[in-house]
This record gives sequence, C-alpha cells and structure tokens, in this order.
Amino acid sequence: MGNILAAIGVISHQTLADALIQQQVTRKRLGEVLVELYNVSPTQVTTGLHLQQKLTTAALTTLLALAGTAAPIVASAGDRTSNVQVSATVLPSAQINVRHHRQLIITESDIERGYIDVPAASQIEVKNNSREGYALTFNTMANLFRAVQISGLGERFELGMDGGTVAQRGKAHQTVTAQLSYRFVLSEIAQPGSYDWPIIISVRPL
Repeated sequence: MGNILAAIGVISHQTLADALIQQQVTRKRLGEVLVELYNVSPTQVTTGLHLQQKLTTAALTTLLALAGTAAPIVASAGDRTSNVQVSATVLPSAQINVRHHRQLIITESDIERGYIDVPAASQIEVKNNSREGYALTFNTMANLFRAVQISGLGERFELGMDGGTVAQRGKAHQTVTAQLSYRFVLSEIAQPGSYDWPIIISVRPL
C-alpha cells in the first residue's frame, strides 16, 4: 500500500522509507503511521488500500490465465549433451509517477462563478511497454464537483463526478511526461475551503 501511495504521488519514496522505520518502532499499521506523522489523510489511505485490492485481484487473474496457456520447457538429451529450449512472453506493463498539488482551495468567488481553474496541477511521467498504448484512470475522492475538464494530453476532455478513463494510443517503450490542468465545475454542495487534492491518477497498459 505504501508503494502505491508513493507511485500516485500522495507521499514521496523518502517519506515511505521513514514511515516504515516508524512502523517498526511503534508496531502500528503503516496507514496509522502515515496519518499520525506524515500529513496523509484517512481518505488517501483508504484509496491506497482500494487500489491495492484492485491490483492484487488483477495480478491473480493474470496468473490464473497464464497457468492455462504457458508454453512448456522442451528438453532433449543425447549421450553427452542436452539442449533446453525456453520461450518467454513479456507481459505488457505501465508505470506512472505523479506529483499533485497538495490541496484544492475553493473561494466564494469560485462558488459564484460555478467553476475553478487549476493550471499545471499534476505532473505525470508514464513508462509503458505495450504497443497498443496505455489508459489513465482518474479516480475522484470528493463530491465537490459535477464535472472536470482536463487538458495537457493533446486534447481537452471532460469526465463526470465519478471520474473515468482516458486511452493514450501507441507510445510504446517511451517515457511520456505531461502537465495536466483542470477546470472543476463545482457541484451545488461545494463550499469555500481547503480540501485534499480530489483526484488520484493510475495507469494500466492496453
């Protein structure tokens, strides 16, 4: 779970290393240590746990599928030598490193206008080996907005309050970097104040 939070930009790798040391000292759960000592919200910990569960389920599904289709190792032995032929399949994978704004600040003027613009709020770096490309999933963590418009990936797109997925075709074996800007169309229940950054970005290969 700690590695997931570091991968999506909630904490740094150094913070994770420090928290793991504190966990050994206090004998508490990692999530408790992050909340108490490292300014991580319970909502962010819960999101990390949910993503961990999804990734574990996906990994087990992949392993079960491979168990039925994996190519066998073929060996032939002579009087003095033996030859082993091995075939391997490289599974598609994608990784993302994200840095977000720590907070979303909503003012009275934003409420009156009905939306808030946050330029260059997320910096992402994606590494992908799938020829088909990859998909970015935007998970929302608050009911502050009814839609969000995101730019920085070539064209502007809009997602609903439940987030969504955006496919990026091609770009295999490349490191792609981008700065994402947001326009949050505020919901009727949004109130002025400071909130934890409401979007978490994850990636999967196509």
